[in-house]
Amino acid sequence: MRKSEQRVRDLVGKILVAQEEERRRIAYEVHDGFTQMAVATYQLLENFTDEYPQASVEATEELNETTHRLKQTIEEARRVIADLRPTVLDDLGLATALRQKVDTIFLDEGIEVSYEAAIGEERLPASLEIALFRIAQEALANVCKHSQSERAHVVLKHAGGSVSLRVQDWGLGFNLSEVLNGGVRGERVGLSSMKERATLLGGTLEIFSGPGSGTLIMAEIPLPTIEEPDHAG
Repeated sequence: MRKSEQRVRDLVGKILVAQEEERRRIAYEVHDGFTQMAVATYQLLENFTDEYPQASVEATEELNETTHRLKQTIEEARRVIADLRPTVLDDLGLATALRQKVDTIFLDEGIEVSYEAAIGEERLPASLEIALFRIAQEALANVCKHSQSERAHVVLKHAGGSVSLRVQDWGLGFNLSEVLNGGVRGERVGLSSMKERATLLGGTLEIFSGPGSGTLIMAEIPLPTIEEPDHAG
């Protein structure tokens, strides 16, 4: 039984690694291809508008609307890239990527997310950074979609030989057993995936919630004894 469970965990781990590599590949292709072309087109339209004033108010309005929609397309592409694989995670690390994430939530959702990070300047192993970022991403997505909370709090810090992550909100909360045993499939899979990511790296993830009492997600993952060499590839 133990061997069978380990084989399943090994398979899930390989699937998660493959998913992350595919996410990164698509994110960089969108960034280097479509997004760069859209930005160049937007700049051309802006220059054209400045250099060639339109003969009518209607033409000016249509050109401005086209430029505005193209700008929205660029912003949406950047949002998709950030969800797939934020380049800041590869370039600057977990603490900075989470800072950018909570700032974006305030701008997009109006939810005030306070953030504390105390993990030092040294980069964490790539697998640990990815796992903790995905856990935080899922937890914060749940805050935005379901909690109806006006504020949340994220803490990332070293805890002995581990790194811990806390995501807390003061929203509606939920019955954990009901969600895990028969709730909306997306919610159930999201909670299970967070637990799986922590478990695969030898860590733990606990979820505390109840109707009307908000939600607290606590993950703790041990630092490996041998440092992993890669971050972005």
